[in-house]
Amino acid sequence: MELARSTPDLDRITLAGNVADVPMHNRLVVSAITETIDLEAPEFADIDLTGTVRIDDNQPGSVDRAQLEARGGQVLWVAGRDDSATGFMTRDGPHTGGIAYTYGGSSGLYGGTTEFACGLEAAVVAASKDRANAVAGPVSLADVERIGALFTHYGVGIAPFQSFGQPVDLR
Repeated sequence: MELARSTPDLDRITLAGNVADVPMHNRLVVSAITETIDLEAPEFADIDLTGTVRIDDNQPGSVDRAQLEARGGQVLWVAGRDDSATGFMTRDGPHTGGIAYTYGGSSGLYGGTTEFACGLEAAVVAASKDRANAVAGPVSLADVERIGALFTHYGVGIAPFQSFGQPVDLR
């Protein structure tokens, strides 16, 4: 409960009764769960998802892009870009012999230098040659600041908005 003591706006957070309540009351949803949500399930039948943006930090994704877009919403993945001088974080760069690694089918990324944030985190921790930089427990503000500094130092940029290997144009 360290977060509760250090977060002054915690009283603005409301626990949802179920998964369907989240998009009903929020137009921006950050998702980091371990299962897939079927938006065709009965509990979502009367929920208007127009204008909803889901930032999906799951692999595989927690929602089907086609289902969300058919109901007026959008899904974005958490992805960064290798802006380093050597391209050492690029998945089809010097360490893969130029062979692209796409994560398979619709799980691919959009853009040759794009990588999931977790992959970029692993790359910068390895590049730092300091195991103490690895996140080894629940994520703290200090972890975020440390990894952010490593991202800046090693040249991690922001990838174009995307999901399922396709660009997303925010409306």
